[in-house]
Amino acid sequence: MFNKSKKKETFFAITCGEKSIDIYGVTDLPFKESVIIQKSVEFYNDPCPCYIHRGAVCNRLYCEINAAIENLPVDLLTGCDIPGIILEYLDLDASKKIFIEIRRDV
Repeated sequence: MFNKSKKKETFFAITCGEKSIDIYGVTDLPFKESVIIQKSVEFYNDPCPCYIHRGAVCNRLYCEINAAIENLPVDLLTGCDIPGIILEYLDLDASKKIFIEIRRDV
């Protein structure tokens, strides 16, 4: 009766340089502020997004990242294996070695 299938959740374990691993749920990813503002202007013509527009923009970005990783054959990404959209959207120090482990259904 109440046996709804649980939606698979994706987590990212991100290591940047010598920094310890940070684990993010897909809805907690650290987006660059400049990307949020740019997309807010693009989608809503709003250069100073309220929390509603900010949330809607972040939701679209999550969906784009999920689509980019959905069919990847590996769960550990580094260097040129990391889709460009992730490097473009996330606030990571690209001058350091970045490892992203994708943990599905944790």
